Amino acid sequence: MAFVHHYPFDFKLLNDKGEDEFYLEDKIGFVNLAITNSSGSLVEIKKNQDDGYHFALKFRPGTLNSANGQEQNTSGWKISSPETAEDDGSMVVKMTYNGDTLQVKNAETLNIKFSLNIDGRLGTRSTNVLLLDNVSSLRKPRQINWTIINHRGRPFMP
Repeated sequence: MAFVHHYPFDFKLLNDKGEDEFYLEDKIGFVNLAITNSSGSLVEIKKNQDDGYHFALKFRPGTLNSANGQEQNTSGWKISSPETAEDDGSMVVKMTYNGDTLQVKNAETLNIKFSLNIDGRLGTRSTNVLLLDNVSSLRKPRQINWTIINHRGRPFMP
């Protein structure tokens, strides 16, 4: 129970096939952020948080290409363009819920689909991604390992 108390949200970054990896292709890539309430109780997400966002994803430097980032709106959520964090150079994408109060039951999953511009210069790799929680009183980050696979060019070696 202590683990759930300290980390009230679990999350996954999924591609269109429901896999937890991202394919670098010659088109805009979409991800589905699946945030699950694992707190054991009801969580309310209220409009207009004081700190300006409800959740944020923090990517290592070099993961996102900020040149083409733009603000997006999807299913009542405003997704910010990637911002560079001053402390470590990582890229942060913030999510703010704009609807009425959203009640998320225990074990219920929020799905937020949006586009990401991944920097393909480093090719196939794994990276850590943090979910920053600005909803619960604990506000502890949750981390996952995410795989980026290069699907550009020829699918088979000549």
